[in-house]
Amino acid sequence: MTKFFLIFFLIFTILQFFLLRYPVIKINSLKVFLSVFIVIFFTNIYLENIDFLFFSILAVYIYFCFIITTPGIKNLGPSIYLIKLISENSKMKKDKIKKLFLKEKFVEKRLNENLINNFIYKKKSKFYLTNVGGFMVRIFNRILKFFKLHADI
Repeated sequence: MTKFFLIFFLIFTILQFFLLRYPVIKINSLKVFLSVFIVIFFTNIYLENIDFLFFSILAVYIYFCFIITTPGIKNLGPSIYLIKLISENSKMKKDKIKKLFLKEKFVEKRLNENLINNFIYKKKSKFYLTNVGGFMVRIFNRILKFFKLHADI
């Protein structure tokens, strides 16, 4: 199992480095995740190796965590942007921070990102949730319920 883990870790680290730096394909999309899951599933059936099965469970878990965390790392949210802004300009007054913060246009950026990712679509200047977006909302709602988490908005 150590051999599988080391090979996976090396391949995943190299892929992550190149695909995040030079985005050829969108590695953190649901389609890519499902295709990797299917490939791993059929490889497990073919190999019939218990070590590879445990490695596969770990690999899918790490990849799922990667999908969840990557958007937050690549696209700074309002809270992280505010912290970064204050850390770079420690002697800035509240009005100046507010002006720079509002200049970022987080809502427009997130709407465009969600349109590109096919989570929402626009029809007659109204936004609607796609099937993929609805699926993601249901997944996150189940995670929130399971862990009894509450959003702070």
